[in-house]
Amino acid sequence: MSIAIVKPEEIKNEIMSFFKNKSIIPIVGAGLTCGIKSKNGQVPSGQLYKEHMIEALVESNKFTDEEKEEFQLESFSNICDYYEDDTIVLGEKRVDFWKKNFYRINMGQDYRKQFLDIDWPYIYSLNIDDAIENSSVYSKVILPNREFRSELLNEEKCVIKLHGDVNELVTYKVADKVFSSKEYALSIERNATILGMLRNDFRNQNILFIGCSLDDEMDLKSIDSLPVDYRNKDNLSKTIIFVKGQPGQKMISKYKTYGITDVVCFDEYTEMYSYLYETWQESLQVQDSELDFYTGIPIKNIPATEINSNWEFFFWGKSLFDNKLREMKSPYFFVRRNISYVICRNLSKNKVHLIYGARLSGKTYCLAELFQSIKDRPVYYFDGRSRLSQRALSLLMEKANIVVLFDVGALSKEQFEIVLQDAKSINMNGNNFIVCLNNNDSDTLGVVKWKLRQGFIDDNDIISYEVHNKFDNNQGTNEIDEINSKYPKLHLPPYKKERTLVDQIMYAEDVLNVKSRYSNNHIVISNEKQLALLILLAIKEKMYSLEVEKYGLDVEIIEAIKRYNPLIERIEVRVAEKENSDLSNVKYVLNSKYWLRRELGEFAREISNEEFVAKAYYYIIECVKRYSKGDENRQRETCRDLVRFDVMNDIFLDRYKGNIGLIVCIYTKLHTLLAEDFNFLHQNAKCYLNYFYYTKNINDKRKYLAEANKLAIVSHEMVEKKLNETYNEKLSISLAHVKFTNAIIYSELCRQNEYKNIEYIEKAIELILEAWESPYNDKERKRDVKERSSRGITRFINELTEKVDIQLLPKISRDQYEEILGIYINGRL
Repeated sequence: MSIAIVKPEEIKNEIMSFFKNKSIIPIVGAGLTCGIKSKNGQVPSGQLYKEHMIEALVESNKFTDEEKEEFQLESFSNICDYYEDDTIVLGEKRVDFWKKNFYRINMGQDYRKQFLDIDWPYIYSLNIDDAIENSSVYSKVILPNREFRSELLNEEKCVIKLHGDVNELVTYKVADKVFSSKEYALSIERNATILGMLRNDFRNQNILFIGCSLDDEMDLKSIDSLPVDYRNKDNLSKTIIFVKGQPGQKMISKYKTYGITDVVCFDEYTEMYSYLYETWQESLQVQDSELDFYTGIPIKNIPATEINSNWEFFFWGKSLFDNKLREMKSPYFFVRRNISYVICRNLSKNKVHLIYGARLSGKTYCLAELFQSIKDRPVYYFDGRSRLSQRALSLLMEKANIVVLFDVGALSKEQFEIVLQDAKSINMNGNNFIVCLNNNDSDTLGVVKWKLRQGFIDDNDIISYEVHNKFDNNQGTNEIDEINSKYPKLHLPPYKKERTLVDQIMYAEDVLNVKSRYSNNHIVISNEKQLALLILLAIKEKMYSLEVEKYGLDVEIIEAIKRYNPLIERIEVRVAEKENSDLSNVKYVLNSKYWLRRELGEFAREISNEEFVAKAYYYIIECVKRYSKGDENRQRETCRDLVRFDVMNDIFLDRYKGNIGLIVCIYTKLHTLLAEDFNFLHQNAKCYLNYFYYTKNINDKRKYLAEANKLAIVSHEMVEKKLNETYNEKLSISLAHVKFTNAIIYSELCRQNEYKNIEYIEKAIELILEAWESPYNDKERKRDVKERSSRGITRFINELTEKVDIQLLPKISRDQYEEILGIYINGRL
């Protein structure tokens, strides 16, 4: 590897660009604070600290005269080992020195304080003194031996003290060792959040060492202890060090050891800090709007003559938005859906618009059509492979007379809640925020109901629409006629109204025996981590480099890019996507959802691969648990989409509808890891319930229904207990969903027992009423969410009066049944 030795002016434009893109992270060493006065001393350099330690060792009278003479030749590391040995130097003596020289330091007007006036995402410090937090806005200290919330980096200005903190050293008896102890290095390795950040930053960010000298043994010791591979560096990022004077060959060789790519040479130390501050100030003057990338996107129409290009979108689900070219593609077969007309007519109302639909129902095409149609105001488009920082979302909220389009996955759950909460201000600013949601995301849909019930939002501020997964000729437009006028020109078979969009693709594949440039691009799986990566991409559609690091998939993603590009692609992260808690410079995006889901489905169809898939899931959940560190809520939220039955059913696309056995295998494998997660148990119950409907064998039916019942009962009790303990009203959403599943199960238990078990009948009636009356079970959509499941309840209602004399039931059950009939007959279902 080569190292660039440069003058400050030669790299200034690059550093300015790094500031603009939030892609530079500082690591500060002793040089930032050495020599600054404390009340009774001053912060020492590495050499002065070594001299102090030698003096303490000599005074201990534990060494011979010959050993004392050798101290000056000993390494800093060895001297630390002796000094921090309690049998040689008492801990109290060390604490006194630290208190005198590192404690309650303030930089005052020191020229180096300019460094702390720069808006860094956060600062890594190799120092133990408290000058940074006492002299600047970087007042929140993060230590490697303490678990912390990664969200803190977005909320506060933080300094991450990799080698400990003097305040801890002078406070706690067990904290009286710094440099000789491996505890801090080990604690970093055990702290998954910090370790992931460090490794991701060193690999993918531009790192700046300032105040760090590899001549200073104290800095060198600190850098050596960090558990990172300095030379494992992305070739699109730099590791920079600021030094005084020109380095010699020995020092250049040492720089290579630490992955330094650029050495910036200054005449004086003072110049480093003023240069850095001035460069940052200049970067602010030329700052582009971070949101400009997402509006005014050119549209490229693909003509009918380019059949292969159109087929890439039809057969492989290629993404409409090209990140690299910043271009929206419009395939020839693109038709305007009825729902788009309705939404356009409602834009004058300035609302939050929610578009629901199945995972493959054309929601993305609907958004793209809106992007092309709306001409009278700025339109911002965020596809599912992008994300927004809180800062960028706030900037959008502050704008007026705009339309913002969010595809599924572009907003986090928390950001979606913010959009709902600010619906009135969106209306007042003349804005329209249009958000796509999946029908099976019952938790997000429940949030809407919850906020309405709590009075946080007004029903008038929200307009909801549903995109069906079939074309139709209703509502004043002719979707089927229009699509069938285009298909023949692309050599595609005509659409029939009974087919879903996925059915149409699969039918076309079969009758045409379709081949394209992606036809032979099959997934190659030789280990569970490769499969885990593809599963995560199928679910998320994007993974940022920090997330890849957390899941330990850095090698696998490189292999995937080489093998599957452009279906899986590495692209640069925009500034608007960055939060201080994740400053990833690169992300890996899935450009063809259908391709990967079909490939995973084909792989999983082999019975011999079921255990392989289950092991890959097990690996994923193990990683989640490791990063969650016992935080139950964090773990459950992260696992929610990973273990959702409907998500699994979608990502293992199987035209023969035969992947239920696979999902049972996955849940069985995960049970020991997630048995205490009520959401997991509920999803597992739904799986067995669907298996019950799927199988024809009567004994298997009874077995699967019994399993579903056990899991649903435990899940119900766990949610109820949690709700009573925490009084968290949002848990009512989960409870309502579990009750709905319970109602279906008991309806089927009654039918399986030929309505002879009165206890089952009473319980079914009770659960159905509770489920239907809950504000969190969307009554308007019950029949569509799970057709077979809904029929389980409706069959029970219709058959009960035929099979049972209602008058023989207890009065409470009779009254409840009357209420159910009222809801059912009056159309409130």
